Amino acid sequence: MNTLIYFTAAAFCGVLGLRSFSGQGRDPTRKAFLLTALLAAASFASFGVYLLWGAALPRQVHAITGAYFPFALLWFLRRLTGEHPGSDKVRHGLLATTALTLAYVILDTQGIGRGATFPYKSLPELCISLWVVFGFGLCLRHLQRLYQRSEHPVDQARVRYLFGLLVLTAAFLGAEQLGRWFYAGQALTEGLGPIDRSYVLQGAIPPLGTTSGTLFIYLLYLMVQLRRLVDLDEVLARVAELAISAALFTLWVGGMYTLFGGEGRSSLLATFQLFLAAAGWLAIDRPLRARVAAMTAERINRSGRRLEETLTEVDTTLVKVHSVEALAQTLLGRLVASGRSPLASLYLWEPERGAWRLQAVRGQPDQPLMGVIGNRAFVDGLHQRTVHREALRRQIERGATGAEEDRDRLRILDAMDSDLAISILSGDQVLGWLNLKHEAWSDGFSQEEVRRLLRTADLAATQLENLSAFAQLEEQHRLAALGTMAAGLAHEIRNPLAGIKGAAQFIKTADPATPASEVADFLDIIVSEADRLNGVVTQFLDYARPLDIRAAPTAVGPLLERLVDLLRAEGLPAAVTLQIEASADLPRVEVDPDKLHQVLLNLARNALQAVGPRGAIRLRAQLTERDGPRRHAAALEIAVIDDGPGIDALDLDKLFIPFFTTKRDGTGLGLAISRRLVEAHGGELTVRSKPGKGSTFSVRLPLAARPDPAAGPPPAPPPTSAPTPAAGQ
Repeated sequence: MNTLIYFTAAAFCGVLGLRSFSGQGRDPTRKAFLLTALLAAASFASFGVYLLWGAALPRQVHAITGAYFPFALLWFLRRLTGEHPGSDKVRHGLLATTALTLAYVILDTQGIGRGATFPYKSLPELCISLWVVFGFGLCLRHLQRLYQRSEHPVDQARVRYLFGLLVLTAAFLGAEQLGRWFYAGQALTEGLGPIDRSYVLQGAIPPLGTTSGTLFIYLLYLMVQLRRLVDLDEVLARVAELAISAALFTLWVGGMYTLFGGEGRSSLLATFQLFLAAAGWLAIDRPLRARVAAMTAERINRSGRRLEETLTEVDTTLVKVHSVEALAQTLLGRLVASGRSPLASLYLWEPERGAWRLQAVRGQPDQPLMGVIGNRAFVDGLHQRTVHREALRRQIERGATGAEEDRDRLRILDAMDSDLAISILSGDQVLGWLNLKHEAWSDGFSQEEVRRLLRTADLAATQLENLSAFAQLEEQHRLAALGTMAAGLAHEIRNPLAGIKGAAQFIKTADPATPASEVADFLDIIVSEADRLNGVVTQFLDYARPLDIRAAPTAVGPLLERLVDLLRAEGLPAAVTLQIEASADLPRVEVDPDKLHQVLLNLARNALQAVGPRGAIRLRAQLTERDGPRRHAAALEIAVIDDGPGIDALDLDKLFIPFFTTKRDGTGLGLAISRRLVEAHGGELTVRSKPGKGSTFSVRLPLAARPDPAAGPPPAPPPTSAPTPAAGQ
């Protein structure tokens, strides 16, 4: 296991060095990092070989590469901070290291100064170890001065991480070396197998320095590649989460073994006890890991944790929004409130303009943001899902291919005051993009944060597609209703115009001997048809003009009684009955009594026309609940029920479309106006009907939250449940 750790660390450091150097070999900083990473890789790999083999050569390689590493690190740090790398300390340190390692190889090869019982008890090894400590001290001193010169909080935090990890690495490596010197199992390794030899040569301390040293190299790699600190926050949080979870698991298994294991147990019983321990751990592992992850993220990666929680809330909310404006405000508002971005903006595609328009912005921009963007070069870059300001700057500085397009994209980012643009894609189409500016204390968004933002952007894209499809469906319904309304209006206007035209032509071409009474009849036709046209236009204007609702607490019983009196006064067929069904304790409703009377009168007249010369009509008022998303919302329902022939199923969906009518002399505006009046009161007008079984038109009105104390008790309704005789009965 020890050997595997060393080989893994060596491979990781070597890959990081080569990856950083690949394609950018002219960069002196990357050259210095490559040398530092390769020295670390060679040191780890040679010691891993030494643990397996136990020979002097890999041990000497480990000592030599370890002696050169601190001064290569110092050279790299000077390159990274823009200082002249060839200082006296670096040059003299490399020369002294060369002389010291040469002397070490000669003395160690001759066995001078080496103990007889353990290979690490020798004076040359002690000198090399002290020299490495001295080199690390020079690096720490350089970082301390660099911290004192730094003014930006991000730079200071970066140096603190470097300093802390380097101290940790040096401390662990020193502890391992001391453990090898004073290891109780000091004995010659001849005759031992590879595994036993690796444990003896490693000493009493596990390879903790290798782990921290690898993490230190990874931090240097991030500084070379990304110049950002936030990725390391995530790495440290995950490492801490893994380490704490592993420690808890070790304590669990160790405690179980101590409590139930021990000598004298059969292998089958021990296996069963191990199974029980594993099952118990799996039962508590998931909630425990979640708690540990939350704790480590809160301590180490607090900003990333807060952004993750915010995006989780956004994902839950986005699926519930019903408009693009609500989507934009939800997304941008939550991101700014998370503290990770002081400025967020959203651009969406507008087919009418053939460009992307600024839909919404949250935060205070340093300058007015660009309102419309039609630059295709910038949008082509968004097919890569993200555009980073720092990435564009690095590509421009390197003179990479497409530098001119990168300059255009950078200018657009400047105009949008953005550090990161995240595309919102639907297939190959860019629906828009989300712009974010990072906080002054932050040095950007980490890779994991960007991946998490992309998931939310994908969800926003899906929701935008749904909203667009819904809007298109609504537009189709609107156009269909408009077509029906236009056809009805044309029909209602064409018939009177035809009558007027015919009457006028007759008068124009009439013989002078035509009787005056006949001419008067045609003039009456012109006046009648003109009145009919005026009625159509008046109803249309009533439907189109804004409503003036003057609501007041209104008792329904007297309203229904007045309605019946009016219908009786207009004259009812002898075989038609009207019946009021209303409870005596119905509450008052906040409505405009005149408007509600207009609605009920129109519904009642339609019912009279439906039943014809014989039938029954019921006016029923009762408490109920409103339909729709608000459950248990109390309402007062007034239903007009007839036993007429009913309405055809194909006509039910068109009843409330303006100018749609099934009557020969109807305008098709009565029900449309009635629904508009009811909806202006916050209510709903619905219809249920089956051919041959009559129809029911229901008006549901919301009840007031609090009764009006000044309104007094409602007046007593008329006698209920008793049929009201029609006129002539």
